[in-house]
Amino acid sequence: MTGRRATATTDLQAANCIDYGKQCSRKGYFISRKAAVLIAVVYICSLVLTGLLVFYCVPRSSSSKLQASDTNLARTFRMRPQVTLPYQKTHSSNRLTTHTIPTHYRIQLVPFIMEDNFTTSGEVWITLKCLEAADNITLNINDIEVQESSVKVTQLHPKKDLSIQVVDHVYNTDAQTYSSILDQQLMPGGQYELYIKFMGHINDHLQGFYRSSYFDPETGQKRWLASTQFSPTDARRAFPCFDEPAFKARFTVSLARSANLSSLSNMPLNFTEPMSEIPGWEWDHYNETVPMSTYLVAFIISDLHSLDATMTNLSISEDSFRFTVWAREFALPQTSYAARIGPRILHYLETYFNIPFPLPKQDMVALPDFGFSAMENWGLITFRESALLYDANISTEVNKERVAEVVSHELAHQWFGNLVTPWWWNDLWLKEGFATFIGYQGLHHVEPSWRNKDQFIRDHLQEVLMLDALESSHPISVPVQHTDQIREIFDRVSYCKGASVIRMMNHFLGEETFKRGLTNYLEVHKFSNARQDDLWQQLTLQAHQDGSLPLHMTVKEIMDTWTLQTGYPVVTVTRNYLNVSAYISQERFLLSSNTITNATWWVPLTFTTQEAPDFNMTQPQLWLENVQSTVVEGLPGNTSWVLFNVHETGFYRVNYDHANWRLLISSFQQLPDVTRAQLLDDSLNLALSGRLEYRIAMDLTSQLITDVEYLPWSAALTALEHLDTMLALTPAYGNFKVCEAGIRRGILTSFSVAYFSFTSN
Repeated sequence: MTGRRATATTDLQAANCIDYGKQCSRKGYFISRKAAVLIAVVYICSLVLTGLLVFYCVPRSSSSKLQASDTNLARTFRMRPQVTLPYQKTHSSNRLTTHTIPTHYRIQLVPFIMEDNFTTSGEVWITLKCLEAADNITLNINDIEVQESSVKVTQLHPKKDLSIQVVDHVYNTDAQTYSSILDQQLMPGGQYELYIKFMGHINDHLQGFYRSSYFDPETGQKRWLASTQFSPTDARRAFPCFDEPAFKARFTVSLARSANLSSLSNMPLNFTEPMSEIPGWEWDHYNETVPMSTYLVAFIISDLHSLDATMTNLSISEDSFRFTVWAREFALPQTSYAARIGPRILHYLETYFNIPFPLPKQDMVALPDFGFSAMENWGLITFRESALLYDANISTEVNKERVAEVVSHELAHQWFGNLVTPWWWNDLWLKEGFATFIGYQGLHHVEPSWRNKDQFIRDHLQEVLMLDALESSHPISVPVQHTDQIREIFDRVSYCKGASVIRMMNHFLGEETFKRGLTNYLEVHKFSNARQDDLWQQLTLQAHQDGSLPLHMTVKEIMDTWTLQTGYPVVTVTRNYLNVSAYISQERFLLSSNTITNATWWVPLTFTTQEAPDFNMTQPQLWLENVQSTVVEGLPGNTSWVLFNVHETGFYRVNYDHANWRLLISSFQQLPDVTRAQLLDDSLNLALSGRLEYRIAMDLTSQLITDVEYLPWSAALTALEHLDTMLALTPAYGNFKVCEAGIRRGILTSFSVAYFSFTSN
């Protein structure tokens, strides 16, 4: 590479001057004979090495015709060394340019699902629109061998198409890109077609186009299948593509398969025909998709069996709509619960968003091997078996709840993530946070007795409050460029904190304003991409129209403090019992309390009092408007408690003065179980951080002796586990264990009384 070679030569010359005490004049370099010999040897070796690299690493071209002999593709591909193109900036970003954008892909894949040859042979025709003049077309590939002699670029004209010559092929293995270098410029506004024939692997990494297997319980035979997992950046492992979420296009997929297997893709099957090249094989041709991102494309080739879901009394999209669940033949009966709730949740979400589901079918598939719980591929959702299968005879209620939660989460993605997709992965939370929050709404619709809206507080909000109190946390919206960085942000901050601040926003805007704002956002950006500011804009317009937000405030101004900075505040309420007021202040909550920051948030403040308790009023009575403190007046006297953050709708903790904590402890058993869980979680974590004396936290915890509700106990046990770890090597550990044992004995006694009372009746 010339850039590196020039630098190395200059460095060597400078070293010679230093080593031999020679002065380098302007007209040349004067070096010793030994140095000259050394340079000559290095130069000759570099020439030999370059020749070897060219001979062994440059891919050889092959026939452009599809042959059965393609099945002999070598398992390991050789890629060219990384090359920095003259038109690329050498920076850390792996992003594609926007010189050309795809509008349509026609993909033909021949997957060979054979134990001695898990390979694919494929062809892709990509229709492109040129936005800026460029002499190259660069797109993503990974673990794919381009058959260079097949690559063609055509300028599309109404009268006659024009061929453009490809003069070079350049690979960047770090950026996972392939570039066709052209002999002329592509013209802005022009329509072009790029054709590539390629070879690939059906890998065993559970990413890209991968293989899976299971054993037939009757015959003991091992059965193979092939499926896809393209999110976030692995469509490029299956076919050359513009593998970024903003490059939406339509896809027409054709899959070849053995006649004893079947295939699935995002859209319904259009028609099947015999495959002339391989006897006993068939082509499945699928209908064209709506505009979508590459990570949502999916296909499966298998011998799985199906169960059609019941659609009675559900007005989903149109009469011909089909909802189907797939699994191994002997596991198919275990899909009945998912088949029952899936259409009901989908119908609920259509009503919630006031936008019809845009596809003519929805498949949900249980796969023997899957790297995640599930993946929201549009119209073809894939699941780990444990996230979709439920057998009432052997599964627990926890299993059932898990299936319902995952199904609802993935169906919510069909709008948030699929219909409207984030521009880039820094806004991953925009789809995952919403799918988590809205998924709980769908779950509540089909299983209201589970109280999952309250369960959300334990499963998501309180869990991530603990994680986000660490200095190692990160903002919800975080800049990412490399594929490794993208994978790292699929974490509880993106999912759980994202969902929790959305829940907070739902409460401070009000349910109806929130829903109307979401509908407007989805309508404006459907089949396209959006950034978080686009959502803030629509919610602000609706909030101002409805009067649910003062005109001097915007959702962007509020929510940027929650999405663009790390952590969250602890709100400290210090009451003045003489003038019945309270001084309210905020600071970032960190478990390592020695760290001081100046961060502030727009904090929606809700509160209720012992004199007039109201645990349903969750719209803010006042705000901490991104300032350190404020004062609240008109509070009750010193015999009544005050409680802030009603129903824990805000993403923050609350600390009180000593007297108010004592008032709350004395009334603990009269408070709702959600509030009891909130007080336990806050007090124990405040004690962990050194902001509250342990006596207050343990006195609250001792109230659990007669408490038989799940939420308070779950909150306390999680925090007590951390206390156990921290105190294990201290003198206080013995006293702590005695106290903890007393609390546990109390609950065992309470449960025993409740159990015997229940069984006797």
